[in-house]
Amino acid sequence: MLDTKRRSTAQEKKVAKEIGGRVTPASGALWGSKADVRNGQFLVECKTTEKDHYTLNYSTWEKIRHEALNDGFREPVMCIDLLSGKSRLAVLDYNSNLDYLSWVRAQGHTTDFTPVVTIKSSRSLKYSNNTWVLVFPDKRHLSAKRNIELIVTPWEHFTEYMNLVDEGKR
Repeated sequence: MLDTKRRSTAQEKKVAKEIGGRVTPASGALWGSKADVRNGQFLVECKTTEKDHYTLNYSTWEKIRHEALNDGFREPVMCIDLLSGKSRLAVLDYNSNLDYLSWVRAQGHTTDFTPVVTIKSSRSLKYSNNTWVLVFPDKRHLSAKRNIELIVTPWEHFTEYMNLVDEGKR
């Protein structure tokens, strides 16, 4: 258990540095200060596992989405470390990050990226333009016709894009 805590703490510090943010005290356990890392635009929930995959539940995404909305209308992001940090992914809301998708297409990033995130009750997993999009039913609506779409992308692509935005080059 201590190894997991050590890895989590190291992940949060690294993510905060990479996005120009700060680590949330007590890893979001305090009222009014949720998630693990925040900057002016994003609220980041960090997850780490020794496995080569991560199962994302609807409730986990809904929690970070709700916390981001209540925390100054920030955008929710998940940073998932696989294999104890050997591989790192970003999970983003599809509709809020269409500019990011355009940038990924323009960069022509390689297509050797494979998805290692699954969503329980997932309806589909689509690959398009070097980015995986996860789609699952939005339980907030009685009609199952509305879906939540998430982008799963390499963390380094996401941070590269964020740095360009911060520098005003995007």
